[in-house]
Amino acid sequence: MFRTPLALVGLCFLLMPLVSQGGEWSLKGSVDQNLSYDDNVQMLGKSPVLTNINQSREPRGSFQYRIIPVITFQHKTDVSEIHADALYGRQIYTDIPSLDQNIQNYGIGGLFKTEKFDWGLSSNLSITPSRNTALQNGGVFNNSDMATWSVSPSVNYKIDEIDSLILSTSYSETSFTNSKSSKDNKNDSNNNYDTTDIDLTWERMWTDRYTSGVSLFYNNYNTQLQLNTGGSTAPSSFDSVGINFSNTYLWSENWKLIGTIGGRHTESNNNDGNKSSVGFLADTRINYTGESFTSGINFSRSLTPSNQGQLQEQTSVGLNFDYQILTSWHLLDLKQPETPLYPP
Repeated sequence: MFRTPLALVGLCFLLMPLVSQGGEWSLKGSVDQNLSYDDNVQMLGKSPVLTNINQSREPRGSFQYRIIPVITFQHKTDVSEIHADALYGRQIYTDIPSLDQNIQNYGIGGLFKTEKFDWGLSSNLSITPSRNTALQNGGVFNNSDMATWSVSPSVNYKIDEIDSLILSTSYSETSFTNSKSSKDNKNDSNNNYDTTDIDLTWERMWTDRYTSGVSLFYNNYNTQLQLNTGGSTAPSSFDSVGINFSNTYLWSENWKLIGTIGGRHTESNNNDGNKSSVGFLADTRINYTGESFTSGINFSRSLTPSNQGQLQEQTSVGLNFDYQILTSWHLLDLKQPETPLYPP
């Protein structure tokens, strides 16, 4: 399904001229760690029938520990930037070792600036446990991997000193590995899918602290829906259009307020016929960033792709705290010497 190797090679060739222009080089490494406890890993309810038949279907709790080394490369000049990162770590359940899985992410991207235009291009490949998004895709018993490849070109046109027009697009493909639990449970069958996003935004910087914008967007979601008869499939697609209004305010050096709200109209086309729906979208955040401590409060309402062949509207509220114990370590930090224009 993926055309990742060819796409990454092509992206490297496109970004190589940026590397040959001199500038600063850096190679950095860090280790991200996270420890949490989940009192019901598989979101199961107690049932006398299940207890007598299959003890493994009883609710089970476990500590979850993640250790993820990250390496980041960056090359930067006054008019260009190229960056690449690689992440390969492990997600461990201390009391349920059968659920241990790897986490991977590889990305490359670049930016080229002119007087009026900023051109951007990036590509990313991530491989994560599908159970991490079980609430989104319905796979509460699923122990498969979810692999997503994406490519995202963008262009930013600076109308004047305070106004910008931004066109950003993205295409992604998501596939799921087969797992024994998926085969044993029909409700956990995975449907690979692809998405296309197009966003046109007008943005104005009113002051050094306050920025607002309005954007028109189009989203497309495609999958092959698995039917119950004979293992056959049928195409299923969703098309959404809408408008968003956004505001960003820097309250202080450490506090930032971000608010986006808008509306959408969605048309679906599958074996059940054509249907339409409307709804609102939102993403509001209050973030605090300190030297070692960061935190945030957020509320969001969004459309989320599902491995069950549906596009779901979801509402979430979150609170997070993050304290940095281990600082990043530098493997290499080089600056290319400047070459005189007229050598002696």
